[in-house]
Amino acid sequence: MASLLFPLCCGCSRTVPDPGITPEDCVLLGDDVLAGGLWAEIFETTHVKNRGVAGEGIAEVRRRADAIAAAHPKKLFISVGINDYARQTEVLREQMLTRAKGTRRSMARSAGGYVDPAILEAWGENPILRISDFREFTDRFVGETKRLFKRLHRISPETELYWVTMFHREYLDPSAMAASKKANRDLTEFGHRSGLFKTVDLDLHMSQAIVERTYSYSEGRWLNDAGYAKLAGLLGWQMGLKTAMATTSARFSEAQFESVRHWNGSYNPNGRMAEYYYDRLSQFLSMPRGKGGVVLFGDSMIDFGPWDELLAEYPVHMRGIAGDQLMGYTARVDEIASQNPAAIVLIGGCNNLVKNPDLSPEAIWPDYEALLKALRAALPEVPLFVESILPLNRKDADEYEGFNARAAALNERIAAAAEPYHFRYLDLASLVRDAGGDLRDDLTTDGCHLNAAGYRIWADQLKAALGDEFKRK
Repeated sequence: MASLLFPLCCGCSRTVPDPGITPEDCVLLGDDVLAGGLWAEIFETTHVKNRGVAGEGIAEVRRRADAIAAAHPKKLFISVGINDYARQTEVLREQMLTRAKGTRRSMARSAGGYVDPAILEAWGENPILRISDFREFTDRFVGETKRLFKRLHRISPETELYWVTMFHREYLDPSAMAASKKANRDLTEFGHRSGLFKTVDLDLHMSQAIVERTYSYSEGRWLNDAGYAKLAGLLGWQMGLKTAMATTSARFSEAQFESVRHWNGSYNPNGRMAEYYYDRLSQFLSMPRGKGGVVLFGDSMIDFGPWDELLAEYPVHMRGIAGDQLMGYTARVDEIASQNPAAIVLIGGCNNLVKNPDLSPEAIWPDYEALLKALRAALPEVPLFVESILPLNRKDADEYEGFNARAAALNERIAAAAEPYHFRYLDLASLVRDAGGDLRDDLTTDGCHLNAAGYRIWADQLKAALGDEFKRK
């Protein structure tokens, strides 16, 4: 979610450059696969900037690209398209279902009002797409991507541009996947012929391993440690950088996946929490051990923040997993301890409240206390900063009802535990809530997570709390 913090082209004739980017930087711009990489930690440099945003397509990337190019980075890698094909798949299926319904009505009329229910059930409920159905869309996508590269070259002719191809996703319709491969070929050929950009061919180097579940536990939705190690190697070769990753030999059992499903249910992202949890955790486990620094331990509030830039003065290690609950945190304490952290910032408990609306703060507290006990058993002397749970502002969502009162009550228990568990309580909630106790409208885009302004407030609070002691030496 790094790009949340930086200005976009506002339609003016002169684009405002992204202030977080310098001519020495290599920038990774695109969708989910780039967004999930711990690039500054993987390459052990602050000159690799993450501008990936999960879920984005070519239209969203195009809106952000000008500001990045206007900062004249050394290299710019663009990965986009798979979300466009996923969206187009749904559009085509909906169109086919609409046509099928009309045809079924005509069949029923011609048959005297009766059609075998088995035929109705089988035909049209799950329409089969063909690669030819995507022909027009693929031509349009390739054309838009070509225009994007031409524009970026005009803005910054000295920047080396790279097209990062789409790789195989098991969850995507086979015809959509085949059409995306054609787009890969067309763009690769255009880049070679025009000289505008080079290609990093993830399809060639990663697709088969995705099918074999070697590079991903989630059908390619996200990458695991082996997947990011391969991707980092391909990107690093183009950047002239070596990766610090060492793929973990640990492979997770089905029993471990079921354990995460048990405590996290089928909650987001995309109803595949266990797969995301282990894809993310395996990447954490592949990072260099014993590096010290400030470990940021949490859920999506940590996961979505560009911390290597927000806290650039500090050696930070992002250890957030979106959707995680307190039992999942406790299971990760050993990984946190293996970093030999100089300090830990912890925020958690929100998902326990959201996913268990019938549980009182008193019923949730034992899981929170178990986490504190585990942290203190593993790291008894490490400075620990514990953040309050933030309020919501999603008045139209089921989880909003009663959430803020429950969060406030749980925050009281957390604050009261500061002395016995030797941590400093930080009340971020008081800095971001409005007079009615909700998360301020100007600090969120979805009523739950912080936007750029919200993250800046949080970063300023953390800088004041951490002081000079934990800064880079």
